[in-house]
Amino acid sequence: MAFVVHTLRDTVAGRWRRELAGPEPSVRKHWLTKVSYYWAAERLLAGGRTDDQTTWGEIVAEVRPQGTRTTFFAVAGRHAKHPLLRAYQSAPAGPVRDVAACLDHESAAQMLIAESKVWSHWPHRMGWVQELLHTDGLSRTAVADCLLRVLLDWAGRHPALSAALDHAPPASAVEDLLMIQEHRISAAAAARILREALLRSAAGCSIDGVVHAMRAHFRPAPAPAAGNQRLAQAIDQLTRNQRASYEQRRHAVALMRDAIRQLEAGQPLPVFDQLNPGPHPYSANQAAGSHTSSPEAGNTRPETAGSPGHTNLPRPRAGGAPATNGPPSLPTGGRPNGTRER
Repeated sequence: MAFVVHTLRDTVAGRWRRELAGPEPSVRKHWLTKVSYYWAAERLLAGGRTDDQTTWGEIVAEVRPQGTRTTFFAVAGRHAKHPLLRAYQSAPAGPVRDVAACLDHESAAQMLIAESKVWSHWPHRMGWVQELLHTDGLSRTAVADCLLRVLLDWAGRHPALSAALDHAPPASAVEDLLMIQEHRISAAAAARILREALLRSAAGCSIDGVVHAMRAHFRPAPAPAAGNQRLAQAIDQLTRNQRASYEQRRHAVALMRDAIRQLEAGQPLPVFDQLNPGPHPYSANQAAGSHTSSPEAGNTRPETAGSPGHTNLPRPRAGGAPATNGPPSLPTGGRPNGTRER
């Protein structure tokens, strides 16, 4: 996880924010203008306005010391300068680029609110990342737990902003979860997981309760079943058997294809304890409930669909190839100093 933790310091959202809030005076001035509009949007939401009711005119009127239509559309909407949406759209193809959907909304006011979530959540996130950098030996599940705790702590401190846009999580948190999961899930799936956590919290569930309920999403994939290794050994033995006929090798190829389909579908494979040259033991025909028999004449018996644990291959004829036996504690979440769970 050390590499993943370090990648959290160089995300799309992180680079975007560093560029805008950096030392360049002209760019930094634009960032400060953005922040004044973020504050205005959050104040309106905290005062009872909903994201679909909030208009750009109301946000402009709420800006301190003064807002204008020109500056609003310079910081919000599809034609804004340096929007986070464009930063994600410019990312290489993959799940991170798809995070752009979290920021793409119908109105410019809603797009500003989505970006405001990233700005508001950022200090919490940075405290979490700094704590991770000084903590060794964390598992993927532990890092994801911390992400959730920080997100829920932020939501408790900014309930109106968190609930806006149907409890959509900050886009930066979605990207962080993708980094933790090493892109094994889609951006849409990551957003759904975090949104579910926010909804549970808004419904009154404690932070510990939400983390416990969501932990199943972060567990590592189960180790391959022992039968998969035996399957590989059985295929290897059959394909290397010089006595195997073309037909038997063709069946071995079909066996591999069926096994790939089973594995891709997340289904268990039968355990191959024994291998005899002949038709493969788990074919598509078997799955459909049909029977197959050996292409060789002689003493054969039909294979039964779904037979567990054995190949059910035909016995060899006299003088044929003999049967071959097969080889037998967690950080608190890195919240900013002085914060605590609510």
